[in-house]
Amino acid sequence: MLNGACNSLLAYLPSSTRQELEKELLGILSSYSAKNDSLLLLWCFGIVLLSECPDEVKKTAGRVLGYLQDSEDVTFEKKWSTSAGRKLFGSSECMLKTINFTSLSVIWACKGETFVSDSDAMEAIRIATRTLNCIPLSVRRSWWSSSHLGKSVPAKLLSKLLQKEMHPGVQFQVRKICHKNGYT
Repeated sequence: MLNGACNSLLAYLPSSTRQELEKELLGILSSYSAKNDSLLLLWCFGIVLLSECPDEVKKTAGRVLGYLQDSEDVTFEKKWSTSAGRKLFGSSECMLKTINFTSLSVIWACKGETFVSDSDAMEAIRIATRTLNCIPLSVRRSWWSSSHLGKSVPAKLLSKLLQKEMHPGVQFQVRKICHKNGYT
């Protein structure tokens, strides 16, 4: 579903069901426990993106490289229609928090000693890539240069690539996110 296979499914749901889904998503995104569950957080990001821009999710999911090219970076004049979308992307401050949580989730997902399966880690990193694609490159670059976490993420991700026990598929997804964000 998060790869766009059911991209129009949400449009068929009754309005009350969509509102309930949005309420639940917002509750998860606002909860303290979600911030400690990297996969749950990224799955919620993926559902928000699917509900807000299903055609874009389907389009990017099918690409060979799996991410938007720089020339296609979102300049974000999009009006987020859901509360969850606005919580993630509604302002520069929201986008910076989203970058923080996305980056920490990627680092966590590619740790070899966690209980995350390789397929879950690959999917989580794909969702993280799509999430970052919704944030203008200028905001991402300001985060890299002004945030303590932003300055340390490239080194942490690149060190993960050196782990011999890392699954090649996970390693491929980490390379893509590093490349996309100018870490390599």
